[in-house]
Amino acid sequence: PYNGDTLSYVNWQIIADTTSSGGLLPNRVYELVRDGIYLMNRTLTIPSGKKLHIRAAEGSGKKPIIYLWESGTGSTPTRPPGNFVVLNGANLELKNICIAGFYEPEPDRVDGVQGGLINTTAVGNTIVIDGVVFSNINGQHVRVGNNSKKVQVTNSIFANMGALTTSNLGAGKGLDLREAAIDTLIVENTTFVNYQDRAIRHYNFSNPQAGTGNLGYCRINHNTFANGMGFHGLLSLGNLGSKAIITDNLFVDAFALGEDSSDATRTAEWANTGEIYPSGNNRIMWIFSAPNDTTQWTVKNNYYTVSSAGQAWLNDNHFGHGPFEVGSPLSWHINSRLGADSVNAFKKEDGLTLNNIPALMTNMMTWYEDPTGGNRTKNTPGSVFDKTTDDYDRRVIQYYRDTLDASYSTSAMA
Repeated sequence: PYNGDTLSYVNWQIIADTTSSGGLLPNRVYELVRDGIYLMNRTLTIPSGKKLHIRAAEGSGKKPIIYLWESGTGSTPTRPPGNFVVLNGANLELKNICIAGFYEPEPDRVDGVQGGLINTTAVGNTIVIDGVVFSNINGQHVRVGNNSKKVQVTNSIFANMGALTTSNLGAGKGLDLREAAIDTLIVENTTFVNYQDRAIRHYNFSNPQAGTGNLGYCRINHNTFANGMGFHGLLSLGNLGSKAIITDNLFVDAFALGEDSSDATRTAEWANTGEIYPSGNNRIMWIFSAPNDTTQWTVKNNYYTVSSAGQAWLNDNHFGHGPFEVGSPLSWHINSRLGADSVNAFKKEDGLTLNNIPALMTNMMTWYEDPTGGNRTKNTPGSVFDKTTDDYDRRVIQYYRDTLDASYSTSAMA
């Protein structure tokens, strides 16, 4: 753990080890002590074909925390590095640790929070994440911009996605897969909470009609999505390969901005579906893909609920723009591919509540609609955004590790 010496930073310890050994050894595992607090002030770049494996030590105690600390270099030396790790055609395995994008014991450091935690710069990557808590970035926790073999996330928590102090409402994602082709995507037993934009993004912004690489096999199973604005969607899946499976998930205020067919800022990034409102704007829904006739879809046993606070916000006039609809969970195309099974894909359960989660981000959502606030634009707002009144309920990483409780009554249907 950090002991006051900069050489105890995670990055310098790993650099010292790889310098003495001549590089990352094939079976090297870096273990962090339970209850430990670690700092990191440089991005680790993993060369092609190598593997970085970090895990918590076995035994009792809480998952260790790594905070990204100020880099001390460049024109903004008090800002943390832009990523925790960059994979240059490499492999990453993380297990039972916590990583925060800035030093949360000093909350004002959110003013300098950077883009992400995991990124890629070359093809051929494998990312395996199990039992990890990610929190506090302005862009996305995991960004895969290059064709990769596998992205697998299990038993984890993705929290606090997005920060208008340094970015915009088009950011704030869990997994941003850009236009990459990925052989296997698995997201299972994981909670996404406090996301401004999409929990999963796979979208070609510059040329939506050209589409993305395929997600060869896509399984999104037994996850919880809670307190998400859904600025440009919830699951934006792009082009798909052989199978797409969305089963046994729970959505709690997961698309809280709802469906607003008049909002041209938001509707802009549903341009790959071919589904259009009479106004000419792209149709808004939670989950969508680029249409094809070959992907085998399985979508069933998913439940959703809208809280009283969420429904009250949707019902509001919102400076003449509201009220808004909850929105359709699926695109017309996905519904058509499911056929008769479409009726079993999503079921609404009124009154379902989770035991302990942050408050819904209604302050930020209202700020977005307010002509004196965001004014229905997504540019980085500057001084017009006051983090003390307009930000979402941004809890520290210990809360997500120790206190968050996304369970619910056993009497619920979900």
